[in-house]
Amino acid sequence: MEDGLNASLISLVGIALSALFGAFGYTRKLHDERLRTRRQALFFLLEIRHSLLVDMFDPKDATDQYIAHGEKYLSSKGIPNQQPYPEPLHDLICGHFQQLLNIKRAQFEAEVAGPYTQVLGELAKEAPVLAYKLKGKERLSQFVSAQNDYDESVLNALSFPLELRTGFMAGQLRRLKRSGQEELLAEVDDSIRSVALSCGPIAYMHCNLLLRKKVSTKIDFAALGFDREIDSLLKAVVEHVQAKQAGDHQATDAVPQTPLPLAPDAVQNR
Repeated sequence: MEDGLNASLISLVGIALSALFGAFGYTRKLHDERLRTRRQALFFLLEIRHSLLVDMFDPKDATDQYIAHGEKYLSSKGIPNQQPYPEPLHDLICGHFQQLLNIKRAQFEAEVAGPYTQVLGELAKEAPVLAYKLKGKERLSQFVSAQNDYDESVLNALSFPLELRTGFMAGQLRRLKRSGQEELLAEVDDSIRSVALSCGPIAYMHCNLLLRKKVSTKIDFAALGFDREIDSLLKAVVEHVQAKQAGDHQATDAVPQTPLPLAPDAVQNR
């Protein structure tokens, strides 16, 4: 009798443990799925923040910094600039920077905007309020671009003297644009911290360190390898000139020395 009771109790305990482990496994699976969705949302929010930083990149300002750094570095090498920088070349460099900016924007639209919307759809199943708060963040870059186009149109339409429009008014518009971009960036930073906190302390710590970095529009061309490339170019030019000069000297030495023609009187005397 007691043996049968013990067997029944052991069976019941085994069934209870199996149910407990099954429930624990199911709960763990749901937790992992929710955490994976939040991590995906966090990744795309970081990408959105990066796109806003890219939009803060001003091709005209970058061109001025590029030229100023180049002239300063060449002057340190004993090659001062004696003439003002050609305007067509300035426009060419600015156009190149603008093209790079357009490529980054197109890449963002293709790789972030669509997938981010899908992730929010998954997030809405378990955290609808959070998903609603994060909705629309992927369009912030488009709002910034539209505002930039509007500012340019307003600046060109103002009936002020050219010097005033390109100087004072352009500076005021840049200041207002930068202020608006910083507000959008702060909004995205708050969303990043909120989602990172739900992803765990490690993710929150890493994101907090990332967001603490100071945002600056100053470009460190030396760190990007500008000085190294200029040195390599100057070295190649010097070697080419030296090789050409050596070749010219060798060609001069190889030319046979032809005798001078004799005068008619000397011919007759001979």
